[in-house]
Amino acid sequence: MAKAQQRDTCTIHRARLNVEIPIQYGLGYEGRIYKKWNGVFQVGLLTKPNSTLVLNVLESFGVEQSVVLMLEDAFESGLVLEQGINYNLKRSYFGVFAQQYFLRGSETPIKFVEDAMDEDLSQYPRLQNRRNSNDNTIELKSDLWQVGVLYGYRLALKNHLELNFELAVSANLGSQSSVSSDARNYKELSKRVDVYLRDIYSRYGYVPSITVALARKFH
Repeated sequence: MAKAQQRDTCTIHRARLNVEIPIQYGLGYEGRIYKKWNGVFQVGLLTKPNSTLVLNVLESFGVEQSVVLMLEDAFESGLVLEQGINYNLKRSYFGVFAQQYFLRGSETPIKFVEDAMDEDLSQYPRLQNRRNSNDNTIELKSDLWQVGVLYGYRLALKNHLELNFELAVSANLGSQSSVSSDARNYKELSKRVDVYLRDIYSRYGYVPSITVALARKFH
């Protein structure tokens, strides 16, 4: 037992495979930075069904259905970067983290944007031309910054492997959104969409999550 405890106190690196519901599937690294403090870095992909679950969470917090339809394609896929710090108490640990979502959507119907913002977009000539064509869609992009807290527990396995279980919740700290089509950026419309979605994300962007990670310890 003493040897096992001694090996554990010498653990300074962990490589992790993460499944964070409803956020991402990713890869992570955790390394000791000072005594019981560990630094964490993760990169992951936000894809279905997680993207659908995120929208369901937003809707449960009060986001209108028209807004969910507007965001549905943008949340279909994205890149997630995460950095954090954990404080260890034997097998348990507490942490704080920051996440950045890079969400990219294509073929968002113009009508969905109009319904969500309760606005007629015919004042934008290029959009009016697209509405009259067979391709009446635009591309919506959103970058979100989230901050959160977590509680985790480590379950030791054989051969330096362990399972990490985490409960977390994050809140939106800021965002930046834009719309474009065929490499053309609608600057004025992008500004209005950005202001509108920034308010939506800040009011409703609370995301609870559950993570299960397979970690490999390096002594």
